[in-house]
Amino acid sequence: MHCLARDAGISQATGYRYLPEGIDVLAAQAPDLHRVLEECRDRGISHVILDGTLLTTDRVAGTHLNSEGRQVDTW
Repeated sequence: MHCLARDAGISQATGYRYLPEGIDVLAAQAPDLHRVLEECRDRGISHVILDGTLLTTDRVAGTHLNSEGRQVDTW
């Protein structure tokens, strides 16, 4: 927060005061997870790293054939 406030020319207290509002503005501009995954699939991206999001899963390993007939590691 110190560096962000300094670079914006405001006090740290003001930076902390508006932090939740700033996060809301950024979150509103972030794409939906489903949209991102669909775009990755359409572009042929085989791996995606999700940072900070925990997802439940019912498997720890497995494979399947993709649309091109290649074996893909589903984990």
